[in-house]
Parts: sequence; C-alpha cells; structure tokens
Amino acid sequence: MVRPEFLWAALDCPGYFAVQARADLALLGRLAAVIGADVVPGEPLIVTGWPIAHDGRKHRAGTALFDAAGKLFARAEATWISLKTAAAD
Repeated sequence: MVRPEFLWAALDCPGYFAVQARADLALLGRLAAVIGADVVPGEPLIVTGWPIAHDGRKHRAGTALFDAAGKLFARAEATWISLKTAAAD
C-alpha cells in the first residue's frame, strides 16, 4: 500500500494552486486530511483542489484523491497564509 505521508503530500500542493491567484506567495498553515481507503502503488489517481474561502491573508482550500471510477480515497482541508510583501525602498 502507498504510505500515508505520500498521500498527504499529494493532497498538499493542489491546495496551494487552488488559492494561488489570491495568495500569490503563501505558506501552509494547517493541513487536516482523512484517508479513507488504501491505495495500491501504481494505481492511477486523480487529484483535485478548489478554493473554499479567503479572509485577509488566510486562504482555505480543499483537495481530494479519486480513482478513475470516481471513488474517493482521501480528502483534506488546508489553510494557507499569504506572505507579507516588503515595502518598496
């Protein structure tokens, strides 16, 4: 079976890209995931990410892993924090 840390990694990055248009440069503040089924190595999966909400510098995103038939394997919710931009000299 695919180790959970690899599934967490697959759920991480799509969340950033889901909020990147508003967050520009951001750091992960929190990632909460639920892995509901074992994944067999080599099995093709679909990963998706979507924005949930924005509040100032905080941005929330959802991500999920599905197989080709649409079965949900894992899901996550992330909070991304936009970096403060430096004032121009």
